[in-house]
Amino acid sequence: MKPGDVLLRRGTSLNSHAVLLADPETHYSHVGLVARQNGTLVVVNSVPATGEDAGGVRAEPIASFLAPEKAVAWTALRLADDPEGAAPRAAAAALALATDHVRFDDDFDLADASAIYCTELVWRTYRDAGLDLVDGRFDSIDFPLVPARQVILPSRIEHSQYLKDLRTLNLPRTLP
Repeated sequence: MKPGDVLLRRGTSLNSHAVLLADPETHYSHVGLVARQNGTLVVVNSVPATGEDAGGVRAEPIASFLAPEKAVAWTALRLADDPEGAAPRAAAAALALATDHVRFDDDFDLADASAIYCTELVWRTYRDAGLDLVDGRFDSIDFPLVPARQVILPSRIEHSQYLKDLRTLNLPRTLP
């Protein structure tokens, strides 16, 4: 693993099941971006609040992000070509969001950067580093009693033309 790699996992939570229902094009429900924090590789990701956990953007050890109680499968993606160094810039930007404790975007509003959901974090940090992983193509979700909204689903990141699959592993296996 190296800074800028994208990790996708299939989660075990109710939120993960909801994402999988909304996104039938993937087996993954959550994404994070690898960054280096104090010499250690971590995964920066954004999670909703649950119970006593305030949620938001956080940096956590890779082993924690991929722990069996959180993930039943995962895959790692890397930019196929990065001559401009977008990956390390995106990783640094993601880490800054975790340091700033940016809150989770419960409204899934791409127009508002003051709160961020997981796929938005990966897209936004790469876009700000000079590479739009989704080429301006967004997904639409429309749930009863909720207005239709443009979002970025995990499959949009997973199938980005700019990312290559490093390996696909089913847990439990040796973590990176």
